[in-house]
Amino acid sequence: MIPNFVSNIRVNNIDNLSLLYHKYYKGEYESKDKKDFFKIFISRAGSLNNNNLNAYKKRHEKILQSLKSNCYVIDNLELKTDWRLVVGLGGESVLETSIALHPLYGFPYIPSSAVKGITRAFAVLEKGKAADEHDKKINPNSEIDPLAVKIFGKENSAGQVTFFDALPNNIDIFDLDIMNVHYDEYYNNDSVPPADWMKPIPITFVTIKSNVHFNFFLAARNIDLVTEAKHWLHSGLVELGAGGKISAGYGYFIPLNNVIIESQSDKSISTIKKEYPIAEIVDITQKPYTAKLVDKAEIFTIGNIGNPKGLGLEVGSKIYVKIILDKNKKIQSLQFVKKV
Repeated sequence: MIPNFVSNIRVNNIDNLSLLYHKYYKGEYESKDKKDFFKIFISRAGSLNNNNLNAYKKRHEKILQSLKSNCYVIDNLELKTDWRLVVGLGGESVLETSIALHPLYGFPYIPSSAVKGITRAFAVLEKGKAADEHDKKINPNSEIDPLAVKIFGKENSAGQVTFFDALPNNIDIFDLDIMNVHYDEYYNNDSVPPADWMKPIPITFVTIKSNVHFNFFLAARNIDLVTEAKHWLHSGLVELGAGGKISAGYGYFIPLNNVIIESQSDKSISTIKKEYPIAEIVDITQKPYTAKLVDKAEIFTIGNIGNPKGLGLEVGSKIYVKIILDKNKKIQSLQFVKKV
């Protein structure tokens, strides 16, 4: 049995949002919409000060200063969410859905493991090579990129770049959204075929708002490794997105003041001009996006654009593209390379 003095704790006395979200949920809420509890959670987040977050940031700064004094190169990125963000949506929770909250201090954050994963995902995409033996098993024809191995490590060998938790500027950053389960009867009883007349069941969940600033930090003894990792991280956040529900527009970030982080190994502009033709964006309101080569009237689909807004693209924008041919040597599609 839980003592009364524990079960009677008032929500206004709970300063740790992680404990509030994962431990405070009472049985009495089961008969109500979880939306009511989430509103309590968001209201409490709005009433708290940033003491825990600020104290953690100060400790974080001391760690970075200590690394600097030991000949580490420290670099950082600050970006803001383009729309909503939800990291940890599929985590275990009595509430069906979850969100990443620091287990000790309770504030929202993006775990360092997720930051590293985003960086690695873009590295594999950009390089077209494997980052380790696991990638090579998936695609036996790919080569292992030695630079990626240095940055991310491999089995029995740690990576040379350290990725830190990404921290928001404050904690009053939550919002609510819903996802609809359209065929609940079918999912619970496969003998019932899915049909349009089945009643959707909305599931409410907590997200992070748009225009929330996050700070990302990296450290290594080699400046070239930090610079390349920073480029991959920046591009991954802008083009691939972070967290869940990416296909619904979640998780994309926008660089502040349209700053673009270039790769150390990027080809020079003169080389790009020689190798890649110029195309013009025709439509980026919905996928698949389309563009046309400046010397042709035909419109083609264009890939490798995750978040047009984050890349500063709009209808009419000129871009360098790679032409993809079909087996008959005719243009099949275009791949985005760089904005002109």
